[in-house]
Amino acid sequence: MDALEDLTNTLLSLQKWDKAKIYAQEMGRISRLLYTLHPHKNSKSKKKDIPPKKPLFGYILYSDLILGSIAAEKSSNYNEALYYVSCYENQSWIVESDAVSEGIKKKFTNWAKGNRYLYQLMSGNFQVIDEYMAYISSLENEILRALFRIVHAAIVYHWNIDNI
Repeated sequence: MDALEDLTNTLLSLQKWDKAKIYAQEMGRISRLLYTLHPHKNSKSKKKDIPPKKPLFGYILYSDLILGSIAAEKSSNYNEALYYVSCYENQSWIVESDAVSEGIKKKFTNWAKGNRYLYQLMSGNFQVIDEYMAYISSLENEILRALFRIVHAAIVYHWNIDNI
């Protein structure tokens, strides 16, 4: 799982969207299968097996995050991107509830919230801009990226964003 994640991240950094999508899908497929078979068997494995660095559900959520990002970046398909947001936002199927798992779930919930606003904005929904600005203003490292996206959407949809 870790190797698939690393390979996907490398391909994303090279903007090789099609190949990154293939490996993200494969990471999601394998981790879903393993999670279905053994949801709690992350650290207890055979001596030959190398356990993954994080719980299996984390790879499932990460796969959906990446697939949504690729849909948005490569083809500007924000409806598909929003579908994937709903996939990593809905965590009701996750069995784990230890501190590490709760931290991972919280991280993906926060990303889902921000990406939902972003993809709605990029698809032309100007009504979410105030909520998006309120959300993003608390995340120092994301403000510049968010402003870039807001300006881009304003240009595409001819919005007046002078007050922002």
